[in-house]
Amino acid sequence: ALFSVKELAKEKLPSRAPELERHYEYRIADLQTRIEELNVDLARRRYWPRLFLAGALRYDNTDYLGNSASFDAQDQWSWNALLTLEYNFWDWGIRRRDVRIAKYRLESQVRTLDGALLGTQEDLTRLMLDLGQRASEYRLNKELLSMETQNYAFLEGEYRMGRISFLDIVTG
Repeated sequence: ALFSVKELAKEKLPSRAPELERHYEYRIADLQTRIEELNVDLARRRYWPRLFLAGALRYDNTDYLGNSASFDAQDQWSWNALLTLEYNFWDWGIRRRDVRIAKYRLESQVRTLDGALLGTQEDLTRLMLDLGQRASEYRLNKELLSMETQNYAFLEGEYRMGRISFLDIVTG
């Protein structure tokens, strides 16, 4: 390894790549997969007959004001119910094909998204390798700067004492 975990903690760099599940690409892929699953479910629902039930209840009390009869004498209650069955017998297999097409689209979408997520994981891994390499380069450059500063201070001291010429400072 080019770097240790302690050095990374000291420089406030992450020690590992972020989790793929927290990446936006993963969230997008998850939502797109859910959409395709719902499309398959919708196609399956359209394949089977649909049954609808509707009902109503009504209360009516006419002429209750100014009438000599009691309030309950003219009560009227009514109700109705409607049961509807909807199905197309002559669809020539279109709905069955719609279900298969939705399943194939889901499988294709899942394969495509898996490939994209593998690419994202690869990018994250490459990013972490680059980050580690840059951290190592940074440490080496920092050490080199320190050594160059010491070297220049030494040459400047030698120049002030007259042991070396100005040309040695400039070229050294």
